[in-house]
Amino acid sequence: MLNKYYKQKFRERLKEERLLKNLSIKECSQKINVSVSIWLKWERGEALPMGTNASKLSRLFNVKVDYLFGLKDEKS
Repeated sequence: MLNKYYKQKFRERLKEERLLKNLSIKECSQKINVSVSIWLKWERGEALPMGTNASKLSRLFNVKVDYLFGLKDEKS
Protein backbone atom coordinates (compact mmCIF):
# COMPACT_ATOMS: atom_id res chain seq x y z
CA MET A 1 0.00 0.00 0.00
CA LEU A 2 2.84 2.42 0.69
CA ASN A 3 4.11 1.94 -2.84
CA LYS A 4 0.74 3.15 -4.16
CA TYR A 5 0.92 6.23 -1.93
CA TYR A 6 4.42 7.11 -3.13
CA LYS A 7 3.51 6.59 -6.77
CA GLN A 8 0.52 8.91 -6.36
CA LYS A 9 2.53 11.58 -4.53
CA PHE A 10 5.38 11.29 -7.00
CA ARG A 11 3.17 11.60 -10.07
CA GLU A 12 1.42 14.67 -8.65
CA ARG A 13 4.65 16.41 -7.75
CA LEU A 14 6.43 15.46 -10.97
CA LYS A 15 3.68 16.97 -13.11
CA GLU A 16 3.39 20.02 -10.85
CA GLU A 17 7.12 20.75 -11.09
CA ARG A 18 7.14 20.22 -14.84
CA LEU A 19 4.27 22.64 -15.34
CA LEU A 20 5.85 25.21 -13.01
CA LYS A 21 8.91 25.20 -15.27
CA ASN A 22 6.70 25.38 -18.39
CA LEU A 23 8.35 22.29 -19.84
CA SER A 24 6.79 19.67 -22.07
CA ILE A 25 7.11 15.97 -21.36
CA LYS A 26 9.40 15.65 -24.36
CA GLU A 27 11.66 18.46 -23.14
CA CYS A 28 11.93 16.95 -19.68
CA SER A 29 12.62 13.46 -20.93
CA GLN A 30 15.38 14.79 -23.19
CA LYS A 31 16.95 16.79 -20.36
CA ILE A 32 17.41 13.69 -18.20
CA ASN A 33 17.93 11.26 -21.08
CA VAL A 34 14.93 8.96 -20.68
CA SER A 35 12.28 8.02 -23.22
CA VAL A 36 8.96 9.84 -23.38
CA SER A 37 7.23 6.53 -22.61
CA ILE A 38 9.17 6.20 -19.34
CA TRP A 39 8.27 9.77 -18.38
CA LEU A 40 4.62 9.08 -19.15
CA LYS A 41 4.69 6.01 -16.89
CA TRP A 42 5.99 8.20 -14.09
CA GLU A 43 3.32 10.87 -14.61
CA ARG A 44 0.59 8.22 -14.76
CA GLY A 45 1.80 6.64 -11.54
CA GLU A 46 2.62 3.35 -13.28
CA ALA A 47 6.28 3.37 -12.27
CA LEU A 48 8.78 5.16 -10.06
CA PRO A 49 12.25 6.33 -11.10
CA MET A 50 15.16 4.64 -9.41
CA GLY A 51 18.73 5.61 -8.65
CA THR A 52 20.27 8.07 -11.03
CA ASN A 53 16.97 9.00 -12.65
CA ALA A 54 15.57 10.14 -9.31
CA SER A 55 18.71 12.24 -8.78
CA LYS A 56 18.45 13.72 -12.27
CA LEU A 57 14.85 14.74 -11.60
CA SER A 58 15.86 16.32 -8.33
CA ARG A 59 18.50 18.42 -10.11
CA LEU A 60 16.21 19.28 -13.03
CA PHE A 61 13.57 20.73 -10.73
CA ASN A 62 15.94 21.91 -8.00
CA VAL A 63 14.07 19.99 -5.30
CA LYS A 64 15.00 17.17 -2.94
CA VAL A 65 14.31 13.59 -3.97
CA ASP A 66 12.43 13.17 -0.67
CA TYR A 67 10.08 15.95 -1.74
CA LEU A 68 9.34 14.35 -5.09
CA PHE A 69 8.45 11.05 -3.41
CA GLY A 70 6.27 12.67 -0.75
CA LEU A 71 8.59 11.85 2.14
CA LYS A 72 8.97 15.54 3.00
CA ASP A 73 6.98 18.65 2.16
CA GLU A 74 9.98 20.99 1.92
CA LYS A 75 11.22 21.34 -1.66
CA SER A 76 14.82 22.09 -0.79
